[in-house]
Amino acid sequence: MRFATVASAAAVLIGAAAPAAAFDFGGYNPRCHLGEFYWNQKGGMCLPVGGPGYGGNPPSGHQCPNLWYWHQSGFCCPRYTPPNNQPSCPGNSVWSPNSYSCEPPQNPPPSGNNCEGNQFWWSNRSCCLPHGGNPSPPLPPRGNDCPGSWYWHPGQGCCVPNHPDPPPPSCPPGSSWNPYTQCCKPDDQQPPPPTPSHRPRSAAEKRAHNAIPHHKKVKRTKTELSFCAAGFESCPINGVFSDESECIDTSSELTSCGGCTSIGRGQDCTRIPNVHVSTCSVGSCQVMSCKEGYTIGSDNKSCVALL
Repeated sequence: MRFATVASAAAVLIGAAAPAAAFDFGGYNPRCHLGEFYWNQKGGMCLPVGGPGYGGNPPSGHQCPNLWYWHQSGFCCPRYTPPNNQPSCPGNSVWSPNSYSCEPPQNPPPSGNNCEGNQFWWSNRSCCLPHGGNPSPPLPPRGNDCPGSWYWHPGQGCCVPNHPDPPPPSCPPGSSWNPYTQCCKPDDQQPPPPTPSHRPRSAAEKRAHNAIPHHKKVKRTKTELSFCAAGFESCPINGVFSDESECIDTSSELTSCGGCTSIGRGQDCTRIPNVHVSTCSVGSCQVMSCKEGYTIGSDNKSCVALL
């Protein structure tokens, strides 16, 4: 009954605000409240249907697609459950799978989109690529894969084709094409809600557990919380007792980048000193802009004072 009520109410909200054919409402998750939908990107988020009613301005060099808004965490989010294709960026900007925003192309299109030598123009990332691909491409980062006849391009941060006009991407078994990250991601990427311990407690354990104040209960180890989908880590939730955790994609989660910050691993990209906007890419924090009086450091991971 709860599912029907939430899904129906959210569908009404979407239908009133946007053309029904433009969006496929499939974002139900029991963690989300009425008037919210689940977006299975950036580690999974509950977003308000229609957006928050406001939106910060993206920093210089970034734009959001139509019907998207700039999230306070430093990337673009959809106002409704988006269709399953790469977001359409305004003007000549291109979608960046690293920053989740529209950015100016790294290189201007060559005359007539004709690349030099044995190369072809790939409009999805606005770049020239070698015909036949890279003979020795690097392996994709953990939790990513490339379709057949595609390869990982570290400079673009995504998979690119070996040849122009490729057929629709066909991912390896157990994975599906993700239009936002432009690579294959393991299926069942929507993390489950916090799950209790797998083994039922005995009566004695229940009495001992209830006798301990919640803030003193010991957190379980990672090996005891291995229920997450491939590509996600089980991270204990701060402020609750130890038998609950959440599944986080630490390769892109802004506040647990590279590991679970709740147990002292990884990094919270929002806490970089003097940072204004940051993002998490392949488990590493990247500074997009700094507060007034500071500039991005040469490592792109810090803010340094202007001289």
